[in-house]
Amino acid sequence: MIHFFAGWLLVLAGGLMGAEHITARQPDLKETLQHVQIYQESVGLLNLLFGVGGLFHALSTATTHSYAPLYWLLSAGASLTASAVGLALSAHILNDKLQRAPMWLHRASIYGAVWVSERSRGASWAALSLGLWRGLDPLFGA
Repeated sequence: MIHFFAGWLLVLAGGLMGAEHITARQPDLKETLQHVQIYQESVGLLNLLFGVGGLFHALSTATTHSYAPLYWLLSAGASLTASAVGLALSAHILNDKLQRAPMWLHRASIYGAVWVSERSRGASWAALSLGLWRGLDPLFGA
């Protein structure tokens, strides 16, 4: 159930990340994305948490997935994408909280958020496609 929820949350984050590119192709989605834009930072924090947890799970179970390396790669890629997109969407909240953290962690979060934001089109595409896979896999996967 958690993969289903995390997948659709990643799809939502991908839509928020590439909102300007999506509305250029589908102008009727502009109003819907504006209503969801309010929850951008919350969606980002949840994606960051699910992404970091998924990365830990993917790295800790890497040797057990030798029978299905494609599944492991897709799972690790979805978790890495969720972490990156979550960091970019929740940068404002994290900036306030990480000012009291070590300087290297604060700088790393800012540079990571800026790096992902500059590549918002690719990050949005990756989040939409991997989130769709992750959301539908519990329903149709083996």
